[in-house]
Amino acid sequence: MTNSAMHPHRVPTAPAAGPRGTGADASTPPSAPDWLAAGALVLDTRTGRRGEVQDWPYPASAAPTRAWLRPVGGGREWTPHIADLRPVKVGERP
Repeated sequence: MTNSAMHPHRVPTAPAAGPRGTGADASTPPSAPDWLAAGALVLDTRTGRRGEVQDWPYPASAAPTRAWLRPVGGGREWTPHIADLRPVKVGERP
């Protein structure tokens, strides 16, 4: 098991300038909310869509402004502003 599989990653940041895989560490700067972690279920309050937070595939270069979400059950991913997200409460209906 890889280290990344053992520890959930904090997510997302704006993509860094330059080639993929260069620059700062891929973990999120401390300003990201604690509930915004890979695998978390969140609600995009702007669109009403729910999604699962995905690991951001680019190196961190600044404080996060967007998250990478995948719809529950599949579909096209989207990158809403973190300010438009909130965690989904346990037992909350769609």
